[in-house]
Order: sequence, then structure tokens, then C-alpha cells
Amino acid sequence: MPIFLDAQRLIWCTEPLLLPQTYADIWVVGHPDIWPSRKLSAFRDILIPYCRSHRDSLVA
Repeated sequence: MPIFLDAQRLIWCTEPLLLPQTYADIWVVGHPDIWPSRKLSAFRDILIPYCRSHRDSLVA
């Protein structure tokens, strides 16, 4: 979070630059040689349900 010096009060304060907004998409990419591997498949099997269940907390 950005921190600014408030010149009128001479104190440090935090200010958000943008309002939080949801991500458009989350991409997971891999090289074609490893994409069908069992380890990456297991990772996708865990990641996709996790992201779907925490959709509301994924904001930027």
C-alpha cells in the first residue's frame, strides 16, 4: 500500500491509489512438454476448485 507524507499534518498516511476490483482471469500456463504431466494435473485439480471457492477474495 502506498505511503504518503501529509504535508498539512506532517504525518505519514496510507492511501489506496485504486479501488479494489476483481481480477478478469487467472491464467496458469505451462510448457507443452509438461502440461499433461501428473504433477501439473494434480496442481490444477487443487488450484481450480480453490480459486472458485475464494472468488470473492481475489481482488486487485
